[in-house]
Amino acid sequence: MKTPREAIVLDITRPAVAPSPSTPPTPTTHQKDDSKTWAGTIYRGGHPYQARPETIRFLKERVEADRAMLAVEFEGIDNTRWRYVFGAVRQADGSWTADGGTGSGGEGEPQVREPWANFGGWGWPRFLCLGGRVHGEGVESVRLIDAGGRIVEDDVANGVALLLSNQPVEMPFRLELLDREGAVLRVQAWPPEPGSRPR
Repeated sequence: MKTPREAIVLDITRPAVAPSPSTPPTPTTHQKDDSKTWAGTIYRGGHPYQARPETIRFLKERVEADRAMLAVEFEGIDNTRWRYVFGAVRQADGSWTADGGTGSGGEGEPQVREPWANFGGWGWPRFLCLGGRVHGEGVESVRLIDAGGRIVEDDVANGVALLLSNQPVEMPFRLELLDREGAVLRVQAWPPEPGSRPR
């Protein structure tokens, strides 16, 4: 019977697939000079990488009822380094299967000194899976407050926080980055506003 970790390892060590031709990336304008960036590309039935099993490192895991989130670092067979947050769901027989994920590869995410949660996620409005790397000295936890007042929190461990709720949530969200005493160090909107990443 597979655990959440075993389900993720099985999923990310499969051979890579090509981008789905039916879902090309969409250009989006984020800057005042009208330069364009590209939204994420969809890989149906697989991933743009194949993880080398010996490089897989689990940074954090959170399980609530029949849903799990796992933060993972690994290298692909081409030596590209990847950082991801994956989801898993418990099946009727008690085993787990991979379900959802967000992350990036290559040079990695930008390093910033100010408090900042570089999160991605999925599931809303039926449920919430939102998480990723947390930057900035002194950030001990992250609190999400949705439009209806629902609160979801998690402590930062290994530079990661995972916000998981099996209950419905309402957009938009507010993220609060807190220090050890519970003081708010930064407030972020979710979805992120263009140009909101600190330096």
